[in-house]
Amino acid sequence: MLIRNTKRDCIRQSLFVSITLTGMKKILLLTIVVGAISLTSCAQKTNEKKIVKAVAYEYEQALANYDLDQAEKFASSETKARFIPKARAMVKKVGREVIEADMPAKVKISDIEISSDTTATVKWKKKTPRSRSKGTLELRKRDGVWQALDLIQQMPQRQ
Repeated sequence: MLIRNTKRDCIRQSLFVSITLTGMKKILLLTIVVGAISLTSCAQKTNEKKIVKAVAYEYEQALANYDLDQAEKFASSETKARFIPKARAMVKKVGREVIEADMPAKVKISDIEISSDTTATVKWKKKTPRSRSKGTLELRKRDGVWQALDLIQQMPQRQ
């Protein structure tokens, strides 16, 4: 039996192949675009975590070593208004000898969680010659800058 390909059959076959290749090209292109977007978003999130970690570290390290001027550079406006003045008053009461006996302090930042575009939480551990402590620090992003939002909820508000 002899199979004859008519002109119509050839046109049908070439259209089928053309449509199949076009569909495959679209799928491949879509896969590449989705992959690129995924990689970009992961890279941005990793970069944000590094920035949050750096701000948290600088803030906590400065506090741990009683450098309130340095800590204030990384603090939110609320922290500057409510916490930093109380910390300054407390440092004056404690005395230089006690402070020097508790230095140098070392801080470690861990468990960085960015819960939204403007809110993050980290856990910190502090080790000094006299003590060890740990806690949680909340950070807020304002005007594109991450800032420490410290102890506002934990400290009693005087009215």
